[in-house]
Amino acid sequence: MTLVTHYDLKLHQMNVKTAFLNENSEENVYMDQAVGIIEEGKEHMVCKLKKSIYGLKQDSRQWYLKFNDIIMCFEYKENIVDQCIYMKVNGSKFIILILYVDDILLATNDLGLLSETKKFLSKMKYMGETYYVIGIEIFCDRSQGLLGLSRKEYMNISQGTKNHMLKYRKSDHLDAPTMEAKFVACFKAIVQGNWCRIFIS
Repeated sequence: MTLVTHYDLKLHQMNVKTAFLNENSEENVYMDQAVGIIEEGKEHMVCKLKKSIYGLKQDSRQWYLKFNDIIMCFEYKENIVDQCIYMKVNGSKFIILILYVDDILLATNDLGLLSETKKFLSKMKYMGETYYVIGIEIFCDRSQGLLGLSRKEYMNISQGTKNHMLKYRKSDHLDAPTMEAKFVACFKAIVQGNWCRIFIS
């Protein structure tokens, strides 16, 4: 979100409703017979799955591997630090793709790259600009260089709890923080800087 704010990127979203469905299973997975379709006299037997079923631990890995192969064919480069983040660069234009299970965020400085990616991933549902993702509400005020994240639905507003929002503001300077805040900010900046350096290289 810091990069989205700093570079004034467009943030869009896609969704894969059937991410785990109908994928071939590469592992041997067995399950009990489903209630209502148990064969009489064969109650002790189990079923061997030929296809994935939503909720299996193996399925998210299989989905990731399939998506990884597909997106790498479209000239995206995988981030070596976080393997669910991909980037495609074309001169000064770039697009960052973040995969979270079956949600995809696309952050870009070029609508042409966004359009190409949408067309390439046409089997997925395009959701438009991102206002809400994985339980987080996103507020954007480009005129003030501000992007905010909120999870107010998890806070009890009726009992007087304030609506807390994490804000990212485009800025050239920082206010003088306390020593502890300086340490935390410095540590986080080093981690993010290192991540960005590895991601871009």
